[in-house]
Amino acid sequence: MSRASASLPVADARRVVFDVRVVVHGCSNVPHQPNARVFCKWKLLAPHGGATAGVIPPADVTRSNLVLWDAVLDLSGLTMKLNKATQTVRPCVLRLSVRQESRASMKGYVRLGVVHVDVGEFAGQPVGERTFLLEKSRLNSTLSVTVQAAQIGGDVMFRRRSTVTTATPSLDSGAESSGSPRCRGRSLPTTIGQSFMSSRGSSSSVFQVVDDILRISEGTRTSRHSTQSDAALP
Repeated sequence: MSRASASLPVADARRVVFDVRVVVHGCSNVPHQPNARVFCKWKLLAPHGGATAGVIPPADVTRSNLVLWDAVLDLSGLTMKLNKATQTVRPCVLRLSVRQESRASMKGYVRLGVVHVDVGEFAGQPVGERTFLLEKSRLNSTLSVTVQAAQIGGDVMFRRRSTVTTATPSLDSGAESSGSPRCRGRSLPTTIGQSFMSSRGSSSSVFQVVDDILRISEGTRTSRHSTQSDAALP
């Protein structure tokens, strides 16, 4: 190899570049208080982000305990690395912090909870919509987002995440992917996500979403108890 060829830059084949669009639709089961609007701070965590951060402007809480933003976050030219062993995209986490204005707080707000969305899971996938329960929250509030990641450069020979689906994942699929940062947000079943989306366009109470969560949890406990009882019979 000549000195000229040796000095040429070598492209890193273990990197992929995407244009990512995240739509933050809204939050459900938010306590309604006079003059207490809700806003959302977002940040792309290191090593991908750094100064990539912003704020979704405050919105009022409706009488059905909903906050609607439909805010669009465009993350252009986002570079993600590939896992050498699996050739899948490594985690690229977007942190969403939901906060409500409060005059009683010295900070001027109270944090309702946070959600971590791994946009790397959507690499090579169609547009996907997810509903998350807020982390570090005393409420049963949920946050609904849509993510689209379109490749614009880098190595095209990467593999998709096997745990990703275009629909809102079930509780079982969330358990399988418990190693990813997004799963700390506890994705909800499809029926619950649909309940939230339908409530955005109607006057139905968002508490139906909470009822669905309790009903599914109760059904799971009943099924486990029945299985254990059958196993104990001679």
